[in-house]
Amino acid sequence: MHGYTWDKSQNSYSLVVGDKNKFGDQRIKYNKGFHKNSDLTNFLDCKCKGLPDFIYEYESKSKCRGIKLFYVEIDSVFIFEEPKKGKLQSILKESRRMDNYERDTYERLNAKK
Repeated sequence: MHGYTWDKSQNSYSLVVGDKNKFGDQRIKYNKGFHKNSDLTNFLDCKCKGLPDFIYEYESKSKCRGIKLFYVEIDSVFIFEEPKKGKLQSILKESRRMDNYERDTYERLNAKK
């Protein structure tokens, strides 16, 4: 299912609310299945942070898939990306604070609920 919904998720933000019927939550599930045994899966399976508040999926210039996990309460973004094309074990590429655009994006996503 990861590939079937990739076009809709690529270069877009999706809210994650803990409802298995919502698109963002489905994309988390699909990414975990697609990137088995990876840093991404281990991170998402860890109970320490829980589910992100929203996500952003993209394809890098080198044609590698990436996902940004946004945690509003701790003001953090965790960015995972495939290390090279065809290698599906996504690794943690960067972690940082959220910027103003990302905070505003979260507000816009919540307004659409």
